[in-house]
Parts: sequence; structure tokens; C-alpha cells
Amino acid sequence: MHRIVIFVLYFTFVVSAVFSQDTLHASRHLPRRGDVLRSQPLADRPSLNDGGQQQCWSIEGLGHAAEPFKVKYENTADSSLIVRTGHNTQYHYRSCGDSLIVCGFENNASKVSYIRPLSLLRFPMQYGDGLAGVYGGRGRLYDRQRLSVVGRYHTCLDGTGMLILPDGDTLRHVLRVRCVQQERDITRDIHTDGKRLGVDTLVVVKETLLWYAMGYRYPVLERICTDVLAEKPARYISLNYIAPEEQRALEYDEENERVRQQLTQEDFLSGADSSGSILSYRFSRHGDGQYITIDYDLAEGGTVEFVLCDTHGIVYRSLSRTQTAGEGYSVNISYAGLTRGQYVLYIRMNAEQYSEKFNVR
Repeated sequence: MHRIVIFVLYFTFVVSAVFSQDTLHASRHLPRRGDVLRSQPLADRPSLNDGGQQQCWSIEGLGHAAEPFKVKYENTADSSLIVRTGHNTQYHYRSCGDSLIVCGFENNASKVSYIRPLSLLRFPMQYGDGLAGVYGGRGRLYDRQRLSVVGRYHTCLDGTGMLILPDGDTLRHVLRVRCVQQERDITRDIHTDGKRLGVDTLVVVKETLLWYAMGYRYPVLERICTDVLAEKPARYISLNYIAPEEQRALEYDEENERVRQQLTQEDFLSGADSSGSILSYRFSRHGDGQYITIDYDLAEGGTVEFVLCDTHGIVYRSLSRTQTAGEGYSVNISYAGLTRGQYVLYIRMNAEQYSEKFNVR
């Protein structure tokens, strides 16, 4: 029993060291002028709202909600601004010190410039980090009304875990940023002689969720939910997906490429054969029966230990077998009843030790 505890504590330290590196950095996550990406609108999935550590978000099988559109990051007359253009809307960003701030937006219906901008990200940023403040600005609505915006915002990195992509592939080391804005939109009708004809006020609550994967500059997934609190309330939701291959094709992003190469060096293969001088095994999963099978051969006798735990080192299953040298050994380990997320099976035989990671969905 003591050997198993020491074994798990050792791997818990290794896993914790890996996850402690999951941080948003300005050099890897600030938008860059000249980058062009393709974004695919998807149907919404309410379970994406869940936050917390070691989440397993899934957009597998979601249908397309509309045709894909291009997202461009461009220069403006103000060289300090970066403009993101996509889906008929422009967002104006500025890098200010250690923060990425939103300075305004513009589309066919409205244009707002923030006199007091909103901070979207602050670098470096890890799980639990957050910032809050007030923002406000002025603009126009349909070229017929003056618009004033006053609000409060709270931004937090509120989730870590994995994201299962539409094709079933999984991105690990995913960080989610949540930004909530609560604002009052005050519109004033202006007559041609400058006279005010009426004032109207709307309360708007906007939640923006951004899923960043380590090794990728831009959010892989973006969900925006806007609630208009009026006599006739309205809700608008958009979910947009930028495939990892879109970002891998970006030029001159060597730092993110290095991060991706480091992550691919970690063994994350299910169904692979692994061989050592003493023990060789084959790992397979059986989703219908909710159990994993390890078929293994022993070059010499001894005790084989199996430990199933999560990425925090909490043990859910453990067993050991003392056997003589031979071939054709097999063991089944159930994962029925475990919550969705990432789990690790550790296998040790004398001086040899192995690990296999897999998802419970």
C-alpha cells in the first residue's frame, strides 16, 4: 500500500508541474496584425457554460449554424490599435502595459468608442486570476440616435481542462476566460434642428466565453450570450469555432509552435502498444462496458501494479498481480461511475513504469 501511495504522489507531482505551466502570456496570446483565420458558427450547447478545474467541454457532433466567415486582424490610421473584423463587426483592441483592452466596436447598426475602455485579458493569467472595473463610451445607433454606454465588467480565467472538437479529437491544456458585462444603453433621438425628441434606456448583460488552448494564439472557441432586459426581453447566442489547423497555418508564430511540440512529446495515445525489457502491454478501451483492458506479457516474474487516478492524483481503482514470467495475461479495470474528465492509468513492474491517459465523456 505504501508503495502505491508513493508511486501516485510521484506522478501527481509530475502532472501538477505540467498543469502549472498552463498560463496565458502576452507573447503567445496577443492578436497580431495581418493574421487571417476562418471561423465556423456552430449550434449552441448549454453544457459549455460549466467552469472549474479539469473540465471536459465537448463540441463533438455540433452542426453548423451558418456559413464560415473570415476573421482578420488589421491596422488602422491609429497605429496603436488592432482591428478585428469578422461577421460584419469590427472590434478595436489595444495592448496597454500588461493588458489587452477593448476600445470600441462598429457594425452596420451601431458604433461605440469607449472613453473608459474594458480590460479583456491581463498577462500573465492563470486559473483563478481575474479583474474588474467600469467602462463607458459614446456612439450612434442606426445613424439616427446618439448612444451612451455605461457599465461594469468582470473578467476571470474560470476553467481549465480539455476540449473535444467536432471531429472527436481532443485538445488538452485548455484555459477558459469568462467576461461578464452589465451595462445601460441610453439612446437619444435627435431632430435635425438639434432638439431631443426622446430618451430610451436598455439594460444589457453580455457574457463572453473564450477557450484558449496552449500552443494556439487565438481562442479555439468563442461563445457570446447577450441578454437585452426590456419590456420584451431578448437573448442572442453565437458560438464560433476556429479549428486548430487554421492556427497552425499562421506564419512566424515560432513560440506557439515550440509549445505544441513540447506537448506532443507527452504520451497521450490510447490503443498503443508499449514495450519494455520486462513488461510489454496493449491498452484498449470498451466504451459500452465502461472498462479498460490491459493485455500484457512478462519477461520475468514479479508484481505488476495498476493504479487508476485523475490528474490530481486522487486514486479511484488500484490492484496488483504477482505472476511468473509468461504471455497472455489480461486485466480489466472499470471506470463506470466516474465523472467526465481526464484520467490516468499507471502501470509499474519492478523498475519499469508506464502511464496511459484517456477521457471519460
